[in-house]
Amino acid sequence: MKRIKSFLSVLTLLWLAAGILTCSEPEKPKPSITSIDPAQGQIGTAVSIIGENLSSSVSVSFGGTDAPIAFKSGTLLETAVPAGLPPGELSIVVKADHASSNSLSFKVLPSEPEITSIEPDKASTGMEVTLKGKHLNTASSVTFGTKTTSTLVAKSDTEIKLVVPDGLDPGALDVTVTTDGGISNKATFTVVGKPTITSFTPTIGPVGRTVLITGTFFEEASMVKFGAGEQLLFDIKNATLIETTVPASATTGKVTVVTPGGEAVSTVDFVVKDAPKITSFTPTSGAVGTVVTIIGESFDAGGLAVKFGNGTASTPTLVSPTQITATVPASATTGKITVETAAGSVQSTGNFTVIGSPAVTSFTPTSGGIGTEVTITGSNFISVTNVKFNTTLVSPSDYSVISSTQIKAKVPAGAVTGKIMDLRQIISRYWFHQQLHLLVR
Repeated sequence: MKRIKSFLSVLTLLWLAAGILTCSEPEKPKPSITSIDPAQGQIGTAVSIIGENLSSSVSVSFGGTDAPIAFKSGTLLETAVPAGLPPGELSIVVKADHASSNSLSFKVLPSEPEITSIEPDKASTGMEVTLKGKHLNTASSVTFGTKTTSTLVAKSDTEIKLVVPDGLDPGALDVTVTTDGGISNKATFTVVGKPTITSFTPTIGPVGRTVLITGTFFEEASMVKFGAGEQLLFDIKNATLIETTVPASATTGKVTVVTPGGEAVSTVDFVVKDAPKITSFTPTSGAVGTVVTIIGESFDAGGLAVKFGNGTASTPTLVSPTQITATVPASATTGKITVETAAGSVQSTGNFTVIGSPAVTSFTPTSGGIGTEVTITGSNFISVTNVKFNTTLVSPSDYSVISSTQIKAKVPAGAVTGKIMDLRQIISRYWFHQQLHLLVR
């Protein structure tokens, strides 16, 4: 009997244990929504959701886009309209770990536009600019001061590309954007004038040459170009004048001035050309009328001029880019030879010596027979080629040029002599002085 009771007790315990193991937890209540406040709003708008069993909620879905929960209790959730939602009607659902609520309708309103920057923030009319910001994809127009344009090149949620409308005066003004969400904040934009180049001088030259550029609206220039070469170092004298130098990267081509208002381009080319060089000249001395040959480089830039000291040759001839011939002018002075072209000027390293017409001031003795050596004193004797007594030439072997002021010559056979008398010295001096001739090249 005792055994039967024990057996029944064991069965009872097993039955109780099995019941405990197979018993399931009670089902958690499902969240439900009764109202939403407000029932519409823009991105970022705070939303309160009222309902029941909301304390187990983990997120709120706005048309499939989850928004985090800022506050929750059994009957209240607080959240905000998440970014990226297009305007229009959608369903709100509260999600818990074990279930989702019923859905209620919510209307997403277009967001108010915002301008964060304008690039560039200075430009002239007709130039393209980009407005950057938020909620710009429904933009219908942009207003510059009192001028509104609806011609937009491109638009997205974060930027608008458009052309600055004509008819705006230079100066700072407000810019706003109009979208389905309203009118944006005001951003500042500055209208500047379109630059122009009216002239530049010189129009030809080597690297490093100073060039003056005249035009308009140069006050904020950022770059000057010579052909394909960029020059960033220059002096803005005023709104109409820039002083600069030809950069090492310059090429023959248009001159360009870059400003916030655009690029001003010249109508004519600047020609990159080396300044002339002189390597030699021959002869190195000569009288007026002597033709001198000058050898060098870059003589073909135009505007050719040649100077001998302070005297300018009237008709220099360009034989080739490396050779010039020029005649020594009457105004020539001993000194450097200067060659000038439109590309610059250069002076010779050595002097050209201008030899004047020979002049006799005295000679001694004042009389003598054939073969007598006569010392002749004067000036400009360096280039003497002939010596005559009256009309009779002295053999080259019978005279020598001692210096520019002295010649020694022997009286040649056939020379005419005067009478010997008490006054012979006076007569002879007069006769020799009148009949002695020196010929130069």
